[in-house]
Amino acid sequence: MKLTKKQIETIIENTPKALKGQHPSFDNDFGYYMPSNANWAYRAGWIRYRDGFALVVKVFGIVQ
Repeated sequence: MKLTKKQIETIIENTPKALKGQHPSFDNDFGYYMPSNANWAYRAGWIRYRDGFALVVKVFGIVQ
């Protein structure tokens, strides 16, 4: 699903600090946002965190 930049920023703001800078694999993809004229994208997805799941954004494989 295509996301907006605002949605990506909201997900990043709500990401647990312990996950930032990590390289986890997504259990389920949620969506993406590609800036105009870019050859890369922000990817959002669900990862396992503690006893549940957390929605995070990755750029170049690193949680933002």
